[in-house]
Amino acid sequence: MRIGIAGFQHETNSFSPLKADLDAFVREKDWPGLSEGEDVILKTSGYNLPVTGALEKFLADGVTPVPLCWAFAVPSGPVTQEAYETIADKIVKGVAEAGNLDGLFLDLHGAMMSEGIWDGEGELLRRIRTVTGHDLPIAISLDLHANITQQMFDYADYIDVFRTYPHVDLAETGARTAGSLVDMVFEAKRPAKAFRKADFVVGLNAGSTDFEPAKTLYGEALTTVLSDEGVQGASLALGFHLSDNDTNQPSAMVYARTQEQADLHADFLVDQIHKSRKEFSINCQTAKHCIAAAKADVKWGRTPVVIADTQDNPGAGGTGDTTGLLRDLIGAKVESAVLGVIGCKQTVQQAMQIGVGRTGKIQIGGRRFVGDEPFAGNVEVLAVNDGCFTATGPMWGGARMDLGHMVLVKIEGVRVLISEKSVQTGDRSIFRHMGIMPEEEQIVCVKSSVHFRADFEPMAASIYCALAPGAAVADPVDVEYSSPTVPTGHPE
Repeated sequence: MRIGIAGFQHETNSFSPLKADLDAFVREKDWPGLSEGEDVILKTSGYNLPVTGALEKFLADGVTPVPLCWAFAVPSGPVTQEAYETIADKIVKGVAEAGNLDGLFLDLHGAMMSEGIWDGEGELLRRIRTVTGHDLPIAISLDLHANITQQMFDYADYIDVFRTYPHVDLAETGARTAGSLVDMVFEAKRPAKAFRKADFVVGLNAGSTDFEPAKTLYGEALTTVLSDEGVQGASLALGFHLSDNDTNQPSAMVYARTQEQADLHADFLVDQIHKSRKEFSINCQTAKHCIAAAKADVKWGRTPVVIADTQDNPGAGGTGDTTGLLRDLIGAKVESAVLGVIGCKQTVQQAMQIGVGRTGKIQIGGRRFVGDEPFAGNVEVLAVNDGCFTATGPMWGGARMDLGHMVLVKIEGVRVLISEKSVQTGDRSIFRHMGIMPEEEQIVCVKSSVHFRADFEPMAASIYCALAPGAAVADPVDVEYSSPTVPTGHPE
């Protein structure tokens, strides 16, 4: 059995000032850069990625994987036309030139938009079908925040979705999807399928599977459906509320032996989503409120405290260089805190010119988000490093990080970790690489929304999600949509 393998991942935040050009897919940071042929296997080996899990499953089942092309870029504004056409063309040509394939596995995100194409994955699948026709079984793995469209559902024979947020089950989902694809090929039969959309939008911070209502939806509700012997697969996707289109609502999909079973269970799942609508609470406060609460915790010895700079999360299209939380920390005269990671190459270069152990004036971040500006001040440069290390946490564990040069500077009571490349602060190893033990700190500030919880929550005495300015607007109520959208899930 020969199975083609390809991937094209991007989560598009329509409100981000940054675009994903071709270099964004080529450049390596937390995940590997653009890979082709056998390099897909070599570069993704050891990572917690769907493509990695799929490859391991295929090899365990005696399947011959045919790696074509795999690409990922950090969430941002739309993918440029050049980048989309270049990578999509590599994948479509790869499928056409791969010889006789028995199936095709695709590692996609599900919320990609490009210049001129609002349904990036659906269009990619359409192009692939022009080459393969409808006889080739195609299975795809998607992010929990996928904005699943009818076109995606129609062109794919099977779709599976992450079941955890933070996403610690990426490789597991890839393996599960690969197993379903192998079953389809062996049985020479496609499952009956059903697809339903909810009628409201869920904000990122409201959808963690560690809390209600997602905990029950992905636990009890999904387990109930999957326990039916006639069900071959079932998935829920909460959608990505920062994609400005009218498909960003939650989705439910069921694959079963009969259409009646698929429809019955899909109706049940979407009904459970609708019943949970008012439970999807954002639970964020102003940065100043969070800092005051953190200082109180420190006073009473409840440390470490974690503050998430949720609206400047690079993992949701934030620029990763905003200075709002930093300004509030300085203004509150916090005695001891560490903030990271601000992604700003110019700041790193300025600090390196000053030199370790010396003091000088630099401008930190504030260059890419409209309305923000660099934070200017005298700093002490504490450390400089190369930004290359291996992550260790539940989600990024095994990832070979390359963040460019990194510096650690101190402004009054706040130490700031700055890298040349922006990345979501989802792994403690980022701090440890610069000599900081997060578990020993009083206040740890991270640029992340939910993923940080996988590695930071076990050590935290308390966690606060702060609303400082940024492109990853937390509450859908505050998002200025231009496309027709439906009401949000924010409690009335």
